[in-house]
Amino acid sequence: MEKRSFDGESNLSRVKITRRINLGFWKGCGIIALSLLAAKLTVPSIVYSNPFSFVGLVFVIWLLNLLLKPLLIVFTLPFILFTLGAGVVLVNALVIWASTFFVPGIELKSFWTALWSGFLIEVLSWIVAIVESRKVFKTKRGDDVIDV
Repeated sequence: MEKRSFDGESNLSRVKITRRINLGFWKGCGIIALSLLAAKLTVPSIVYSNPFSFVGLVFVIWLLNLLLKPLLIVFTLPFILFTLGAGVVLVNALVIWASTFFVPGIELKSFWTALWSGFLIEVLSWIVAIVESRKVFKTKRGDDVIDV
């Protein structure tokens, strides 16, 4: 015997609603931090005075990516389309270069260093997007009905 709720539906037909935690902030900061560390290891012209300035730089880059990057993308859209998307690396470099002015204790020797860091951020973002796009499809056995 199945139980009925007040609205007349059975408990078997209910769908359990789960809440998903949005990890966009932490994932974005992690990608930025890993790519800045990789840039620091490959290019000696990035100088961090202390770990707090590094964390501040990661947060400021994330914030500028949230606020400034969409505006830069819109203004540089013809260039991005002409370069088949490679112009986004230049936008990332501009965001990194601009963020160094807001955080004390960070020094980039040249714009090329910011360009390399922007390239690493973009490559790491692509890798994370490819890994997240893998979906597992489960097939149900014994259900060979095709609805048209």
